[in-house]
Amino acid sequence: MNRQELDAILKPYGFPQMVLTRNLYSWIGSAIADTTKGCYNHFCWLVAPNQVASQDMTFKTVPLDDYLEGLHIVKFVTDTRWTVQTKVKLLLKIREDLNKLWYRRMYDPLAIFGQWTGLKWIQNPFNDICSDKVKYLKDVDPDYDLEYPSPTTINEYQKAHQKTPEREGYLVTARWLPDDL
Repeated sequence: MNRQELDAILKPYGFPQMVLTRNLYSWIGSAIADTTKGCYNHFCWLVAPNQVASQDMTFKTVPLDDYLEGLHIVKFVTDTRWTVQTKVKLLLKIREDLNKLWYRRMYDPLAIFGQWTGLKWIQNPFNDICSDKVKYLKDVDPDYDLEYPSPTTINEYQKAHQKTPEREGYLVTARWLPDDL
């Protein structure tokens, strides 16, 4: 699949969409995925056609292309229960966090220590790691119950609450794999 085909697939579902990624070049990413016993090592939000809200050193917007270059595996997920109003509410919450002062958008190294040691409650309550940004679902998903999530637990949650013929829910809208895979 090329970039234009990906855009055509994503467009009908609108924004935002949840994004799970794995950088196959990153030893830190591999350590995160290995520690959490999953495939993905990063979570972010697709907020526009080529714009992702991502918790890196600070929570900021970056080009989606940053995750489509090199050896990245990327999965895009929406919720078929989201209305236009729900999507606007999510985008406003994301924008609210993006507009915080820089030190309130900083990465939380304590939380990574907590994730690696199994003491997930060790966190700075004023800062986040990437998977903490799934918190926006609290206001829109009545089943949301994740505490101290990791990309792996987010992926498992989405699978457990996925759309089926009998019910609405989370839907994988697209997957991006490097050309070499």
